[in-house]
Amino acid sequence: MKELKQSNKEKTYRTFQIKFSHDYFKFCDKKLPFKSILLQCFKINYNDLSRCFIVYDTTFDEGEYSLPKTDLIVLLLMDTDRKLFTTVRRFTPTKWTFYKSLEGEEVELIKI
Repeated sequence: MKELKQSNKEKTYRTFQIKFSHDYFKFCDKKLPFKSILLQCFKINYNDLSRCFIVYDTTFDEGEYSLPKTDLIVLLLMDTDRKLFTTVRRFTPTKWTFYKSLEGEEVELIKI
């Protein structure tokens, strides 16, 4: 959780959210919402991802999410059962800075 600056007397904490459109197979039978720790962020181009990784990361009951074919951010997360999984996000400098600032922090994964 990130500490939000308030007054010297009171500290407030906020858990940041990462939004998903589906419950993915990579969640190992967990259903959204649930909490995880963001362990690491990696910048990668779509062309450097293996087809096997794309299938792993994007498959859900109704099909497969289509990743943008551009620079991406791979987030490595660990759930409360200590299971590792990833999620891929479109790269922007703003998103990169945001996700890097959350490394080591608890995040809440939610379904939109």
